[in-house]
Amino acid sequence: MKGTKGITLIALVITIVIIIILSTIAINFTFGENGLITRAQQAAEMSEVSRILEQLEMAKGSAYIDGAGEIDPDHYFDILEEEGIINDKETDVVDNGDGTYDVTTEGDRVFEVTLEPNGDLDIEYIGKNNEPRISSINVTDKTENSISVEVVTKNVENAEYTYSYKKTDEGEEAWQEAGSSSSNTFTFSGLENNTSYDIKVTVTTGDTTIEKTITVQLGTGVVEIPDGTITFGQATWQGNGTASMEISTTESGYTLQYQIGSTSGEWITITSGQSITGLKHGDTVYAKITDGENDSEIQQTTIEDTTPPVVSVSSEGNTSSSINVSVQVADNQSGMADSVTYTYYIKQSSEGDDNYQAPENAKDISESTYTFTNLSQGVSYDIKVEVKADKAGNTGVGTLLNQTTGSIPGGDGALEDGSINIGEPT
Repeated sequence: MKGTKGITLIALVITIVIIIILSTIAINFTFGENGLITRAQQAAEMSEVSRILEQLEMAKGSAYIDGAGEIDPDHYFDILEEEGIINDKETDVVDNGDGTYDVTTEGDRVFEVTLEPNGDLDIEYIGKNNEPRISSINVTDKTENSISVEVVTKNVENAEYTYSYKKTDEGEEAWQEAGSSSSNTFTFSGLENNTSYDIKVTVTTGDTTIEKTITVQLGTGVVEIPDGTITFGQATWQGNGTASMEISTTESGYTLQYQIGSTSGEWITITSGQSITGLKHGDTVYAKITDGENDSEIQQTTIEDTTPPVVSVSSEGNTSSSINVSVQVADNQSGMADSVTYTYYIKQSSEGDDNYQAPENAKDISESTYTFTNLSQGVSYDIKVEVKADKAGNTGVGTLLNQTTGSIPGGDGALEDGSINIGEPT
């Protein structure tokens, strides 16, 4: 009997222990660090972050349209304020001074907005205002084989900084730890010149670990760019003596720049796909892409007007021995030269084009009218006029065909109608 009571007591104790263990497991499963409630809270937070990120991305479209293909950050932040994504851009947008902006949205959530070299905006969620975060990793010095950085953090105290690196073209398994300390500055040494490196900083403060990665190009050599990276469009003449030309690059992540007539002046930044305006015949356009420190090879093209002026020849009246013509000329490309000359040719319509002849006083003259004389009556003539030149040196040619001189009774040598005047009888 005593043995039976002992067994029953042990079973009871074991049952209680099992219940406590199961209860602990259930509590941890529900309320623990990776419990159901924690996971549900995390999922809800991720959903909110995704919703706000979508709003920020959609606002980029409006800024892009308003800017005719370019995004002005200040106008973008105006749109965020107008749409209620931020309350006040004066307080909710912080310019970090390095092309990045901290934008505080609903729920004190902070997104980092980065102005890319191609004019686009990159948006990344970096946490809440009161949470530890890395604002930026700034390169303070760079040599052929070393990179010095300074880590800027917020809400971080008594932290441990771990510095890692790898070549940009290597996989994630290539990360190497270069060192760790309590200092927010570090120098990576023993690197290879003319090589791109990914720099990663991991910051541990209390129970929180955060990290950020940047890419740094070592060396000052020319960036190797495949042939055809920069494309020059066809020059479009505007009718005022100037042309516009589209310029674009197939490379993203770089800034497209150009100069006109030189490579030693100030480079002008332009968005890929936009047009350079105000170009004239003979202008040489030089272009390159740059990452801010390294430049690509320079490509060039020259603006040329190969279209001759349009010459119109009209009749001003024929007699039996003369043909009078006038000329109008226009050039909708580079425009006409300041000094224009005309050469007038004539032949009988029945003859071939090789028979055009220019009278001695009709060559390279400045008059836009001319009268051919000493012609045969009743004969059809063709007129040709050469006009020199437009500002590109192109010569225009115009023709007036089948101009017939007048006829009078009596045949060749007879007087022309109207050449005898009879006065009133007295």
